[in-house]
Amino acid sequence: SWFRDYVYIPLGGSRCEPRKIYRNLIIVFFLTGVWHGANWTFFVWGLYHGLFLILERAFLGEKLKKWPKVLTRLYTMLEVMIGWILFRSDSLGQALQFIGQLFRRRSVDETVLSFLSMRVIVIFIAAVLGSGLIQKLLKKLSENRTAAWLRIPERVFLLVLLVLSILSLISNSYNPFIYFQF
Repeated sequence: SWFRDYVYIPLGGSRCEPRKIYRNLIIVFFLTGVWHGANWTFFVWGLYHGLFLILERAFLGEKLKKWPKVLTRLYTMLEVMIGWILFRSDSLGQALQFIGQLFRRRSVDETVLSFLSMRVIVIFIAAVLGSGLIQKLLKKLSENRTAAWLRIPERVFLLVLLVLSILSLISNSYNPFIYFQF
């Protein structure tokens, strides 16, 4: 809100021609990156998010509205995850190497083995639950009133998922809150 009130709005905000709106967005998000730290990864992270806001305002947003929801969610997830890689990396080289690893071609055995970890399985299950597909199915079934008992396994599963997530956080090595490093 500080950047909105003291930088974006004084620059003209979104009440000016598109070219100036894009300039305002890039300035605000670049400064947001600078605010997070004096590392190139933060500068690039800010510019990255500013660029995507500009692209979505200019033309991509209208195209995304025509995509199926599943694809728009995947697009958003990919965009945000790459942004987090930029934000959390120690250097641009490390970030680019990590992003390259995500998209490099692998053998089938290597790919299968890389995905057989409990963390990935939990993330996949959480993504499926977070997508709302199962909730929509349960809602449709419960409208018949014959399947109201299906809510119980869902709640038990969510509780187990929460406990597993907490145990995973506790068992990991020391990982300080990200803002403690600033």
